[in-house]
Amino acid sequence: MFAMKRLIWNFFAVVAIAGIFAATCRAEVNPQPQEMLQFSARVVDAVGQPVAGAEVIPWALSCSQGHGQWRKDGGDSEPPTLTTDVDGSVVVPYPRFADVEEQVVTTAVTLSINHPEFAYISHEDINVPKEDEQPSIVSLDRGAPVEIVPLENGKPISPTGLYTRCSDARSWKDGFSPLVTADGALSIPPMPAGKGNVLLIRLDGERATHFSPIVELELENGVAVRKHVDLLPAIRIEGRVSDNVPRPVKNGRLKVLTLPRENTFNNLMWYTWTPICEDGSFVIDGWPAEEPMQVIALCDGYMAESGNAPDVVKNPRDPDPFCRPQVFLLEEQRSNILLKMTPTVRCDVEAVDASGNPLAGIKIGSYPNVGWWNGGSQIYCSQLARGEKVLIAQDYFAAADKDYGVPFQSKTDATGGASLELPVGKEELYAGSDDFELPIVRGWREQKINLVAGETQFVRLVLYPKGTEFLGEWDKLAGVLFGCTGEQCRKLLSDPGFKTKMTAVRLQLENAENPTDPKLLSGAYKTIAEAFDELGDQKEEVARWRRKAAEQAAKLTPAK
Repeated sequence: MFAMKRLIWNFFAVVAIAGIFAATCRAEVNPQPQEMLQFSARVVDAVGQPVAGAEVIPWALSCSQGHGQWRKDGGDSEPPTLTTDVDGSVVVPYPRFADVEEQVVTTAVTLSINHPEFAYISHEDINVPKEDEQPSIVSLDRGAPVEIVPLENGKPISPTGLYTRCSDARSWKDGFSPLVTADGALSIPPMPAGKGNVLLIRLDGERATHFSPIVELELENGVAVRKHVDLLPAIRIEGRVSDNVPRPVKNGRLKVLTLPRENTFNNLMWYTWTPICEDGSFVIDGWPAEEPMQVIALCDGYMAESGNAPDVVKNPRDPDPFCRPQVFLLEEQRSNILLKMTPTVRCDVEAVDASGNPLAGIKIGSYPNVGWWNGGSQIYCSQLARGEKVLIAQDYFAAADKDYGVPFQSKTDATGGASLELPVGKEELYAGSDDFELPIVRGWREQKINLVAGETQFVRLVLYPKGTEFLGEWDKLAGVLFGCTGEQCRKLLSDPGFKTKMTAVRLQLENAENPTDPKLLSGAYKTIAEAFDELGDQKEEVARWRRKAAEQAAKLTPAK
């Protein structure tokens, strides 16, 4: 139900990156069934008065493996839409396990809160399970009411048929429609104080014909804002990929986003994608005339070169862990743009069992990320969606095109072999099937690889029958060892002795040439058991890590 590890924020939602495969049976530990728990919350205004009729949606879950969307997938549970009562109260159900098959427990629930008279809250995190029965208090601000007067050629026009999108994400919810005032302005429900954005779009079928600029707003609670905004005809942009890509170009596509002027949490971004023709040319039809664009691309054997930080990006990361888009400013869009491409690296994978026998039908994959300038990140060239289709469908995932499938995935053949094309640099491979899975290394089922330009990488993955252990057994350690923000992690690390031992274990595993070496793991697990033992109230954890240490010690071959 819940895809874990590296759950990445991007411009439209939290996108779950599937790096874990579900277990169907466990030999040593009987899995517990999914269970729905609950907590109470109370929604109030800025002076503590209850807010009745507020829509509350628990839409994302946190756990030791990351943070991701609670999908409406027809599984054991689905996120409900709740409404506060006259006292502003609501009871919020949530699943005990963010991933029931791996027994990974939910540690926080993310709520959105929507009321037409208040500023929209898209992310309100509630730690669970709660230590007391007192309701969690969520306070709504009045926000800033916004009115937009649409113009063309400086003259007012009818707002009928115009789509409005705002930076606070309420406008992407199904059923959103601004009211029209007596003088023809679009009245938008209150937006949160601070910096905000508004964009107007006109469609002809599934094609955008006109855009306003992305209007920047300075918003204050309780202070109304009124703006006159000119719509301009959408433009057509033509380009080609660089000549180092052999023709015919195969399976080519590019993804395009607008470039925010600042790096703020709720940036409004317009987006689209388009195929690359066999001759290397492409057309971006219906683009906002006054908006620079950032572009990535992928085809067989090649991807777009990582771009340089534009002037609007303050303090770019150095070194930068992400592949980055190339940026094209307004004047560059008027000519035939050239997108520079670079070869990917071939990665040949062999999947075998513990006896070295080849395993067919194993799904192999990786998740290279693109880091959008002044935006979030997501799997490179994944989730191809045109903004126009999302406007119509009011659902990003439903509107996404499925023509190219999920990139950076393959499946092993009868010989256990599979091939991937990946970016140069450090990546991670996941692998699994209904019956086999990678062992857990440092709390994740992944294998790190380092891809060198021009060199084919060979990787042998040894998988084991499902049933060895749950990822949930690492619940308390995954965040502690690899970075955490959860309440459980903070409490554990508040003990100096525990923190010292965990830091030593983390460095030991990170610097190990072979992180699966039984001698290394036996010692590391003993240290973990000692650390929990010194806390005094962690008997279950002490027993678990002593058992794991003994299992690793048993694998050691006595010296001859």
